[in-house]
Amino acid sequence: MELRHAYCIIAHTDPVMLRVLVAMLDHPLNDIFIHIDRRVDITPFKLAKTRWSKVFFLPHRLAVEWGNTVQIDTELLLFEYAREHGPYSYYHMMSGQDLPLRPQDAIHRFMDQEHPHSEFVTVNNEGPDYLQDLEYKTRYYHFFVKSLSDTNHSFSHYWHYGLHGLSIRIQKLMGIRRKYPFELKKSLHFVSITHEFLTYLLAQKALIRKTFAHTLCCDEVFLQSILWNSPFREKLFARADGGVGSMRKVLWVNHKAHVWNRNDLDALRSAPELFALKFTSQDPGLLLAIAEQNGCLEAVQSILQ
Repeated sequence: MELRHAYCIIAHTDPVMLRVLVAMLDHPLNDIFIHIDRRVDITPFKLAKTRWSKVFFLPHRLAVEWGNTVQIDTELLLFEYAREHGPYSYYHMMSGQDLPLRPQDAIHRFMDQEHPHSEFVTVNNEGPDYLQDLEYKTRYYHFFVKSLSDTNHSFSHYWHYGLHGLSIRIQKLMGIRRKYPFELKKSLHFVSITHEFLTYLLAQKALIRKTFAHTLCCDEVFLQSILWNSPFREKLFARADGGVGSMRKVLWVNHKAHVWNRNDLDALRSAPELFALKFTSQDPGLLLAIAEQNGCLEAVQSILQ
């Protein structure tokens, strides 16, 4: 029996970049599931075409706001929708600005043959900054997250920002400290997980929603915490070196993911990771170089020409 993979993608911007990503994931043993933010026009995203893979755009779309628990809902929605079309040996959670750094045959071989049943999730990323960030996002109730990431600095942004800050100060004065039924872990929320763990995770859906209601950015916490407190902890890939556990290459600069450019090509080519984030269609030279490495140059050229 041939082992198949499901790619679950969350996208809201840069439709051309999504088309490039889909072209690089196109493979007879892959299906692709895409969630497009409800607040944007889905039409240009639907131009993504494949030769071999089936592509499914989720009919139920959510407005995915930064920091909000709707991010958790979106991931669970994607995972659930993909499982309905499975089973698959692996389910990959990605953004529309990620790319694979290896051909699909190599990714399948690495996961299905060389490291079968491993869970590619980063959880061991501890340190003072990590612990402080986890504490802030989970200790208090975050009631006013809406519009906090509004880069246009609208009235709604300032209103919710002020309410959010006031709410946290009040909770600090009251000595509020939320309690959790398990040990919390936090890390990059883009992962590659097995069908067995996905089934276990979705069985905890009610617990997840109850536990992480009114938290901040806990799309980086819920899956890692469920896994860490389950028998699947023993299946973690590179558990002793959690930085590469998810096999995603990312460079953080001032708490934001660096956007790779042509100067980074050598670093990307030599990286041990299977995927990287994040990229932009405004750097076609880099995308074409990676497409050539992945054996799909012609397909990507047709998009970028």
